[in-house]
Amino acid sequence: MIELVKIPVFFAHLNEHRAEKPGTSVWGFVVEHYFSGDVKDKDWERDMELPFKSHEHVTNASPVPPPPSQPQLTIATHRQVVVVYPAYINRFHPLIYHPDIFQPPKPVC
Repeated sequence: MIELVKIPVFFAHLNEHRAEKPGTSVWGFVVEHYFSGDVKDKDWERDMELPFKSHEHVTNASPVPPPPSQPQLTIATHRQVVVVYPAYINRFHPLIYHPDIFQPPKPVC
């Protein structure tokens, strides 16, 4: 978060460069200060005030939470599951499903 607070310094330093060289673009400024290495020129100390240039406020943050202070006791319970299946009832009635209903068509001659 400390680097985001330095964003106004970025624009102030950009305006300083534009005062010296009026044709300085934002991209040219970024290339000069971030992709050209650490060139020790006359405003090197000011360059080090830019966001993401120095590593003096490095913190070590872990996304993993620390372990609990007291051990947690987990009790495993085993339950027996009884599945009751209903009795099979044959509900097929041959008189209702007569096979003569389903016959192939007969030619009319």
